[in-house]
Amino acid sequence: MYCSQCGKPVPAESKFCPFCGAVAADAPRETFPQENIFRPKQKLSAERNIFDNFVYVFKNFADFSGRASRAEYWYFTLASIIMQLVLGIISAELYFIYCVIAIIPGIAVSVRRLHDVGKSGWWLLICLTIIGAFYIIYLDCLPGEKTNRYGPNPYDAT
Repeated sequence: MYCSQCGKPVPAESKFCPFCGAVAADAPRETFPQENIFRPKQKLSAERNIFDNFVYVFKNFADFSGRASRAEYWYFTLASIIMQLVLGIISAELYFIYCVIAIIPGIAVSVRRLHDVGKSGWWLLICLTIIGAFYIIYLDCLPGEKTNRYGPNPYDAT
């Protein structure tokens, strides 16, 4: 049986969907739901190229919930470093403007990456120490958990 709200599988004996909290008695579906025509299906982060990941992170700049895969995080980091190098060569003012604009999306994708390895976003504050910064880099290199309290695996289809 599948939830009528989010379309995820719900155990038959459940009264509520474990993913979205919807009441399971509200017209449960016996078959998997069709694609939602109102929300276009997003590519998985591993299927997006470096530019698509860069744009995706900027579009979701205020989303501190959910999870970010390693590919999404590292592609954004690589693209951001390339942008900083190019803008730094062109003009110091453009470099500074980009750095200010990229702070919030960078923090957001870092928090989502920490969620992927099962850590709270508050762990990002440990970067204020040198040893903590190396620990965060270590966490960013770890593979994500299958399913945790922050949501499903970002490599799974949505």
